[in-house]
Amino acid sequence: SFTSEEEALVFMRDACLPHPWRRSISIDDRSIGFISVFPETGDDSINWGKGIATRAVSIAVPQVFNDLPHVLRLQAFVQTQNKASQRVLEKVGFQREGLLRKYSYLKGEIHDVFVYSLLLSPDLLPLP
Repeated sequence: SFTSEEEALVFMRDACLPHPWRRSISIDDRSIGFISVFPETGDDSINWGKGIATRAVSIAVPQVFNDLPHVLRLQAFVQTQNKASQRVLEKVGFQREGLLRKYSYLKGEIHDVFVYSLLLSPDLLPLP
């Protein structure tokens, strides 16, 4: 959440407007969320294998549950051939729940994805 109108406008200018496709979900002139679609380039391999994603997810998960107390479940979608991302999710505690066939489009190809979930548990909270 933003602490000032200026902070919100900067976010909209820098993050929302340049986004290829992003729409706000509003009820009674109040934004309650958003939907976004963006192309995945897959061109970030220089940073693979350094533990960055595992660390980021392990920090983000308890923060999400802490900041959004009504959230009981997180979901992640990962292409079936992306073993490294599957390992990241599993290291953090996500469990594979299922397969979505022909779900993802990347670099001109259609891919199946696995669905992972992580349920809120007492060991994830509270944050210091």
